[in-house]
Amino acid sequence: MKRQSLIYLDNCVYSRLLEPEFAETRALFARSNDRLAFSQVHIIEMQSKRGEYGELLDDLDTVFIQNSGGEDGYYHPICSVEEGKASLRLLEQYEERSSYEMMTPIMLTLQHFMGGIREDGIEIIANSAETHIKDTLENLPIENLPVTFNESLRKMGGEVDEIIDGLRDVDFEGGWGRIDPLVKEARHGDPMRDMHPIQKVDFLISLLSDKERQGFVETYPKNFAANRLLENGELAGFALALFGMGLTKNKGEFTGRKQREFRSQLRDTQHIEEASRCEVFVTFDKEAAKLARSVFAYAGFATEVVLLAHTQNGAA
Repeated sequence: MKRQSLIYLDNCVYSRLLEPEFAETRALFARSNDRLAFSQVHIIEMQSKRGEYGELLDDLDTVFIQNSGGEDGYYHPICSVEEGKASLRLLEQYEERSSYEMMTPIMLTLQHFMGGIREDGIEIIANSAETHIKDTLENLPIENLPVTFNESLRKMGGEVDEIIDGLRDVDFEGGWGRIDPLVKEARHGDPMRDMHPIQKVDFLISLLSDKERQGFVETYPKNFAANRLLENGELAGFALALFGMGLTKNKGEFTGRKQREFRSQLRDTQHIEEASRCEVFVTFDKEAAKLARSVFAYAGFATEVVLLAHTQNGAA
């Protein structure tokens, strides 16, 4: 039977399918007439068990999806669908892993901006970022990387000092002063519990100051994704904004968050952007499902979100 829909499985779903207790669910997905998809976000996230994941994805006859407009920097709602070749893609990612390690200090800076790791201070984070990025650039096997990527890395290398100096001038504490009370009001008493996904976004916007609200709505009016061309990564940025404003119950505060946790939270937003090109997004993560539903509904996507039960061999 010809496969119909394109189904994007969250990484937590693929992770569960590795467990013997979920053998029945794995077999169910294997018999599906739909196309099961994974993306570059999965490839990065699966590195710790790349052998097991490669076998799983190959057994499920998954397809690899990516933004068809990646080279021009724009988001395209229709993705390119390629043969999975998961084991090979996972191996290639491992061999090029050092080029992606530069993202670590960038994520730490973003986490600090959104209210996390306050105990370190921006000076410590900036110095660490500068050292990490420069060391990584010096040790990259650039002869094995795409030409366009090499050019981007050289440009970044020349701008590191300027970027780091700019970070030191950012008023992080002032930002926290605006974020903290907003998140507290958004989460106290769980006021969004029974709201429609779009109503949740409207509620968060209503908590902003008049100036902030105007700027947010001008940038992200309802159905914005259907009415203008988006930049690559912009939808993930919108999801991260809602996340930081307190849309999800367990992920709206960043103080004290560990780096690994924040990295996972950031990837939730990237998975949501990738899944927006598919008919269905499937996850075990209740908070990720809430975030995805609000992002898709407000931005104007028809992607259905399916939350699986956490029981053995759970079903939707």
